[in-house]
Amino acid sequence: MDYFCGPLTLYTRDKIRLIDFLSDVFEFDVDTQSDLISGGTYSLQVVESPNDSIVNSDSISFLFELKNSHELEEIINKFNFFLYRNIGRPHAFEQISIKKESEISIRDLDGREWKFKSRAALL
Repeated sequence: MDYFCGPLTLYTRDKIRLIDFLSDVFEFDVDTQSDLISGGTYSLQVVESPNDSIVNSDSISFLFELKNSHELEEIINKFNFFLYRNIGRPHAFEQISIKKESEISIRDLDGREWKFKSRAALL
């Protein structure tokens, strides 16, 4: 049996910034007509919500398993480039934390946590 995930709806305060974040840092494919973001067998749909009570994302987290620590470094570099591209824009909510040599965590502007671990750390 094959399963596909999506589209999972992500509510956000700033649709353009979240789409930029997901495409820059994670290299997800973006369909700007439908605001669908995809990577592999899953897809996400970004919906802007002016109501902050709907955007209660700090309890949501994602975990991605990477092949090695070099891929972690690549994610860190892409995140730093995303921040550099957005220097002039207000509200720098995105944060990165390096938990261990083989694990990082990134929070997006709505508080969702995107975790990355190298495969060696999961064994």
